[in-house]
Amino acid sequence: MRRFAHRFYLARIASYKLGVSMNPLRDEIVTTNRKMIERILADPPGQLHRDACALRVLETVGRLSGRPHRTPVGLLEHDGQRYLVCPDRNRDWPANLRARPRCLLAAGSQRIEYRTTPIDDDEAARAVAAYLSATAQPWVSAAFPVHDGASLAQIAAAMPQMAVFRLSPPANGRP
Repeated sequence: MRRFAHRFYLARIASYKLGVSMNPLRDEIVTTNRKMIERILADPPGQLHRDACALRVLETVGRLSGRPHRTPVGLLEHDGQRYLVCPDRNRDWPANLRARPRCLLAAGSQRIEYRTTPIDDDEAARAVAAYLSATAQPWVSAAFPVHDGASLAQIAAAMPQMAVFRLSPPANGRP
């Protein structure tokens, strides 16, 4: 077993040096996200309406690296609050926000700083329900452990798998 692990480690090092990937699916996701980020930043920001999502680029600070990381997200406006919803709480961006609760959301030339608060109560379940209703893309809905139209009780039962953050202006009041 040690010999296999050592060979795998050497193969990973060689793949990085040669610029060859060992995970084509991950590369495809990274490429898709990069293209979405470029489009979101190039186009004027979409209007944010009640109970609707607008695409934004989320910039967080890496919890381990300390470097900025960008990912496309759907910003939800619901009941007078703004939310970020993730179907998998173990993804990097929710972990980064739990470690450092400040973020930047960008679209076009607009950049807005927020403070984030993780929530997992009834408010979070309502936000997930609104997010699923507002999301028209089937591939987005398919990533969630619950479906559009699920009851609040079903969503609440699945909340340990998901991440929801309420957004508010930073404490110093500067955008």
